[in-house]
Amino acid sequence: MKRRSTRTPASTSQLGLPFAEPRVGPEVTSELAHDLAFYIGLCTLFAAYHKRWPSVDSTREEFRSARVPEYDGQRIERELRFPGPALEADPAYAALRERCAADGDELGIRALEPRYRDILQPEEVAALLDTAHLPHDAGPGTVRYATGLPAHAEDELTLRPGDAVRAQALARAGLDPANARVRAKAFALRVRATPALRSFMERIGLAPLPTQERLADHYLLAADDQGRLFIQYQLLAGTRYAGRFEIEAVVDGLAGVYAASALSGRLSV
Repeated sequence: MKRRSTRTPASTSQLGLPFAEPRVGPEVTSELAHDLAFYIGLCTLFAAYHKRWPSVDSTREEFRSARVPEYDGQRIERELRFPGPALEADPAYAALRERCAADGDELGIRALEPRYRDILQPEEVAALLDTAHLPHDAGPGTVRYATGLPAHAEDELTLRPGDAVRAQALARAGLDPANARVRAKAFALRVRATPALRSFMERIGLAPLPTQERLADHYLLAADDQGRLFIQYQLLAGTRYAGRFEIEAVVDGLAGVYAASALSGRLSV
C-alpha cells in the first residue's frame, strides 16, 4: 500500500514567488471585473501584508487589515466555486478549472497560490518528452534491477505513457501493440530530467533528494491519453499536474524510439 505524502511546503517567504500583478487597488470596488486576475489580486494583497497565502479559513478582519474590505476566505472560495459572468467567461479561469479537474480537485482559493498555478510551458514539456528512450542492455558490471534492466542514471526518470498513446506509437513503428512481449519491453521508457523540469520541481516545493539518491527512486512521469503530464511519487500517494503536450507529436516521437529499438533488436518479439 502506498503511503500518503507528508511533505510540507518550503518554509521560505512566499513573497519570493511569482505573484501576478494585483488588479485591485487599496479599496476593492464593485466596478472592477471579477475575473481570475481580480481574485489573484485580492490574495496577493493579503500575502503581501501577512507574508502567507490566504486560506478558506482566513477571516474578514485579516483581509481588512490588508486593505481588502468585504472579503474573507470563504467568500472567495464560494465565488470561485460558483462564478459570476466575468469569471465564467475568463479563459484563464477555464484553464485553471481544467487543471484542477486533472488533479481531482475543485477550483478554490488554494488553487490561486502561485506554486499550484505553476506549470511547465508547452515547449518545455515537448523538450522533456523529446528525450524519451528505452534503456540500453546492461553491460558487464552494470548495476541492474531485478528485471535485468540497468539502473537509471542520475538524470533519468521513468516515463509512463497512456495505454492509447503507447499502442498508437507501437503500431506506427510497425510493431504489434497486442503482443505481450512487445508491450512489456515498450513499457520501460525513460526521459532525461531537463533543467526546466528540475527548476519546476524546486519551484513547486518538492523536497531535495538525499545525497547519492536518484530522481527515479522517488519520482516518475506519466503522460496520459488526454495530453496531460504528471509527476508522481514512486512510494507515496499523490500526483502533481505538470503541463500539457501535443498527443500526435509524442506518438510520432515514441514511434521513432520504438522503431529504432526494434531495428537494434532491443524491442524484438
